[in-house]
Amino acid sequence: MSTPSVLTDIKKLKVAELRLRLKEAGLDTRGLKAELVDRLWSALETGQRGK
Repeated sequence: MSTPSVLTDIKKLKVAELRLRLKEAGLDTRGLKAELVDRLWSALETGQRGK
C-alpha cells in the first residue's frame, strides 16, 4: 500500500463518504472534514476500530 496515495485518496472523499467509512469502522463521525480525514487516516494506520 502506498501511503501518500492512500492519504490523497482519503482527502478527496466528500464529508458524507468520510462519515460513512468512519461509521462502518465504528468511529466518531462528528467534526470538520480535516478532523474526519485525520481520524480515518489514523484508524487505517493503526488498524483501530471503534467500540
